[in-house]
Amino acid sequence: VLDVQGVATERCQETVYSIGIDMPYHQTIAAVRDIPGYQASVDRKGGDGLFGHPSTLIRLSPDAAQQECARTSQLFGTDTNGGVGLRGDLDVYVVDVEGLTYVVIANEVGSPPQAVRAERDGILASVEFVQPD
Repeated sequence: VLDVQGVATERCQETVYSIGIDMPYHQTIAAVRDIPGYQASVDRKGGDGLFGHPSTLIRLSPDAAQQECARTSQLFGTDTNGGVGLRGDLDVYVVDVEGLTYVVIANEVGSPPQAVRAERDGILASVEFVQPD
């Protein structure tokens, strides 16, 4: 789970900096959808019911050039995790938690067995966003 404050705007971007403010829900969806080097499909109902809040699923698949540089490039900038780089196909859930936007990423490299996919799905189903008392 990331508090995304920046998204890659170039293919094979080495560093993604935090802009210091949280990106709004719809702006985050558009920024993730438009990351260069990825083919994106957007499901506005994807993830609904998973996290107890409205969410949009964006499936990202890297093209060959992006996959080549995946180990040295970043996709997201955060204020707490620094830059975050990932490789392989990504399921990116953008979640609206009472006006705050969070990003949940499920990453898949290669073709894992069904048991591994089921474990990943169980982990996603266990994610909850709760406000502190």
